[in-house]
Amino acid sequence: MIPLEAEQGILKAGGVGFCLNYVCNVPPAEIVQRYGADPAAAQQTDRFGADHLAPLGSAGTPLRFGQLGTWSFCYESPGVNGAMPWTLAALSQNTEVLGYHHGANGLTVVERWLDGQPVEQFEPGNERSLRARGAPLLWQALQHLRSQAGTDTPPGTDETMALRAVHDRVGAAVTDELLRRPLLSVWFHQPERTDQPGDVEYPPLVTPPASRRLGRSLGSLPASDM
Repeated sequence: MIPLEAEQGILKAGGVGFCLNYVCNVPPAEIVQRYGADPAAAQQTDRFGADHLAPLGSAGTPLRFGQLGTWSFCYESPGVNGAMPWTLAALSQNTEVLGYHHGANGLTVVERWLDGQPVEQFEPGNERSLRARGAPLLWQALQHLRSQAGTDTPPGTDETMALRAVHDRVGAAVTDELLRRPLLSVWFHQPERTDQPGDVEYPPLVTPPASRRLGRSLGSLPASDM
C-alpha cells in the first residue's frame, strides 16, 4: 500500500488543478502522441524547464511524462485536457487507464477506462456520483480505505484516499518530488473542442451499498466534463 503522505504534495499544490493519468503497458513516448502533443517537441527537463517550453505568446500547459513499473503516467497542470473523453479514449486504446482529475474549483473526479471506454467514474465523497459497468474497483478500494480510517477524518480525506486507491492499483505513486526531477516534457496547446467521441458510452449511475458515512454532495457531474 502506498503511504498516504505520498499523495499530499500533489493535492496541496497551491490550489492549482491537475490531471494525472496512468496508462498500463504503453511507453511514455507513445503517450505523448496519444495525448495529441508533438513528439518531436518533447524533451527531458525538470519542472522549471517544462514551464518555459512554451513558444513566445503561446497559450497552453506543460505535460510531464514518465514510467513507474508497467504503468506510464502523464501529469498536466494547469489544464483539463487529460480529463476530456477524447484524450481518455485515445490513451486507453487496447489498455487500461486510471485517471485522477482535481479541478481548481475543488471538484475531483476519478475514472477508469478500458480499451477506449469508461467503466468507472465517481467524485470522492459523493455517494450519488458513481457510474460503473462491472465491478467498480477503485470505488471499492476507496470504501475499504475509508472503513480503516475511522470516523474522525479531516476535510479532503476522501480525495486523498481516492488517490491512494489509484496508486495502490499502480503499485507506485507520482509525487511532488518526482515531478521536480527531469522528465519527458512537452508544451501542449489545448484544442478548442466541446464534443466527445461518438462511440464513447458512459456507464449508468448506480447505487452503491451503504457506507459508513455520506459525503457532501457536489451536485450533478456531466459525464464528459469535469
